[in-house]
Amino acid sequence: MRRDDFLTDWWGQTGHKRSASVNGQEIVANLASRMDRNDPLVICTDDPGRDELFGPIQKYFRRSIFLDRYLRESSDMRELTATLPRDDDMVEILLTQLVASKARVFAGTMFSTFTGLIHRMRGFAGLEPNFLYCYNDFLSPLVRFERCEFVPLDLGPFSWNRVRYPVPPETYSWLREWPESFETGRPQPEADPPSDTVELRAGAATLHGSAMRVIHDDGQEAGEVIGSWTDAGEYVSWDLQIADGGIYAVEIRYACPPEFSGSRYCVGIAGGDELWGRVWHTGSWTSISPWLSLGRIRIPAGRSTVVVRATEKAAEFVMNISAVRLARADGVA
Repeated sequence: MRRDDFLTDWWGQTGHKRSASVNGQEIVANLASRMDRNDPLVICTDDPGRDELFGPIQKYFRRSIFLDRYLRESSDMRELTATLPRDDDMVEILLTQLVASKARVFAGTMFSTFTGLIHRMRGFAGLEPNFLYCYNDFLSPLVRFERCEFVPLDLGPFSWNRVRYPVPPETYSWLREWPESFETGRPQPEADPPSDTVELRAGAATLHGSAMRVIHDDGQEAGEVIGSWTDAGEYVSWDLQIADGGIYAVEIRYACPPEFSGSRYCVGIAGGDELWGRVWHTGSWTSISPWLSLGRIRIPAGRSTVVVRATEKAAEFVMNISAVRLARADGVA
């Protein structure tokens, strides 16, 4: 558990992380989903003196030790390390890496290079394939965290296409380790959506207003987005032709940096059902969210119009829309 590096730096100040608010009870709840309380728990940390964090952990797990303290204070360990060619802090670091890499279960900390190294060492050794963490660093609902693991919500040929951390794209290369570092298999192509799914892309939309426009950017994952949405009275629409009416699940993808998040919007059928959502930050204008579920609406048979409009503008820009997706959720109506 590496904590102090992230309490006062840029991450904490901009709200991307909430490390200062994580408590021991939260960590216990996460670890208990993966670890048995009767198993010995070895804690690797640079800050063992914080009772508000480690008190609940030591209370729950019946046998726990701080590894750095054990290496220094155990007479058996001092006797063992005395036989090594050198006896300094580097030896303690290397021993800590070896112990952590061979654990039955290992849970680390996001943004920690130590955690990334251990995950890679365990991957090369064919140990537990999942990358586990003690807590979720993010408040964003775009990031799903279950049983110490960040769960992919999106499709993509590479693992970093599947979890949409709300950080700038350039951060993806170092915020954590990725299984491609030790896997040898070729990535599989992304599966096509089901035939009863309609994807409404930014480039095919009709823009109602003079400010918003379709932005073409080869550097963006989405390729095209609807941006420059500064006027809450402007909106976007797509003409839709469906042979059989019915209930459809509605999803949306967009991009928005933290300083412009908070606006509210709705997606629906002109003159029919509507669903409401709030714009959460995705990290930057070029970091597209995964498909975000908004709910279900009834779409009539024949021609109709899908509309996305702002209902409350909280910042200078609303968001950059990548696409809206409609997936059949029932039988023919």
